Amino acid sequence: MKAWQFVGPGQPLTLNEVPEPVAGPGEIGVDILAAGLCHSDVGYLEGTIPADYLGELPRTLGHEVAGRIAQVGDGVEGLQVGDLVALVMGFDGPGVARDGGYAPKGVYPAELAVKLPAGVTPAAAAAATDAGRTAVHNVKNVAGVTQGTKLGIVGLGGLGLIALQTALSLGAEVYAAELKEDARQEARTQGAKVSVEDVADLAQYELDVIIDFAGVGTTTSAALRAVRPGGTVVLVGLGSDHTTINTSDFALRGLSLKSDASSTPEHLTDTLDLIAAGAISPVTTEISFDEIGAGMEQVAAGTVLGRMVAVYPEN
Repeated sequence: MKAWQFVGPGQPLTLNEVPEPVAGPGEIGVDILAAGLCHSDVGYLEGTIPADYLGELPRTLGHEVAGRIAQVGDGVEGLQVGDLVALVMGFDGPGVARDGGYAPKGVYPAELAVKLPAGVTPAAAAAATDAGRTAVHNVKNVAGVTQGTKLGIVGLGGLGLIALQTALSLGAEVYAAELKEDARQEARTQGAKVSVEDVADLAQYELDVIIDFAGVGTTTSAALRAVRPGGTVVLVGLGSDHTTINTSDFALRGLSLKSDASSTPEHLTDTLDLIAAGAISPVTTEISFDEIGAGMEQVAAGTVLGRMVAVYPEN
């Protein structure tokens, strides 16, 4: 079968012939139906995220995976052939420690599989595994958003738009900052109170917390300047590997800077349940398997609205 693989920093995804995987004890084989394209994969390609995380190369990327179980290894309980599942992402999951979703088939530890609730499509489920789960977890658990929270969202890509929907479902007021006008318009359409181009323009609103989904260095430092005294900035985005902050301002205004990269089955289940209930609906741009290489170039260029998801026909 064909798979889109990372062969080394500075090189594009390469379409290689690879053997079909076979599930062993404790594993499931999955016919992949959808795989999200994430900007962190661009980080591997550009060398801003160390390739050491991927182990032996070449590696089939794609850590946002949903599909149908086709094989069940010895010792697996609670799952059967035909179940629709999404895979928990993480350093031990698809597209990192093992080959991921940019291929028609994959094999994964059974404990990473979460069954899809009724009505959740594979495309939405794939987006939920990272973009959705990360957004929901950071809004609810890390930022602690509740009724009446004044929340700033920096970056209105796949994660930021889901965070916006999650925060609104919790009763928050949402103020967004994003360079792209189409994304700002989408945020206003979905219910953002304010949507601006420059993070600095958020300072006038005395926000309780700002979540930085861009992480482009300057966005994090600008968010720290824009949040109210005693406020919190949550860093999620990996657009840059460093930032510079004004330490006097940080200390004298009693600010907090937080992050939490944990990923659990419970986080994914929570996100899938919110999708099933209609509380959130990932904004996706769908492409085919053959378009993944070109799609990754669009992700790198920042031209995608929402989350780009490769959708495959049933095997």
